[in-house]
Amino acid sequence: MRTTILLVTTLVTTLQATAAEPVCERHSGARPPLVVELYTSEGCSSCPPADRWLSTLKGRDDLLPLAFHVGYWNRLGWVDRFATRETTDRQYQLARAMGAPNVYTPQVVAQGHDWRSWPALPDRPAPAPMTLSLRRDGSQVTADVG
Repeated sequence: MRTTILLVTTLVTTLQATAAEPVCERHSGARPPLVVELYTSEGCSSCPPADRWLSTLKGRDDLLPLAFHVGYWNRLGWVDRFATRETTDRQYQLARAMGAPNVYTPQVVAQGHDWRSWPALPDRPAPAPMTLSLRRDGSQVTADVG
């Protein structure tokens, strides 16, 4: 979903920048990257192995590794200098969306699903090639997705 939003945003921006072009068309890759989110904290004694594992995933074209520092362990005395309210809220919102009763660190979420089997990675998403074409007619833009 994030890839689709990014693709649409890029295309709309491109279309606006090149108003003289009547058609804008982009093709997605054969497979979207696997999104791997790590919820971690400097105040979590179990997190360093997960942090090291996630750092081994960077630079791969087939993965999008993301680290989010959360602040709910700050009350124990070690304040995580990277934690923000937004990242902590993100983990709580994700837990609600997954129907999870609680949050924890280190938590790995792969493609929007709790993934407790790290360091193994889940199967890649199914191929989802897509073509998005935008046509501009005056002030109206028509999008075709196929």
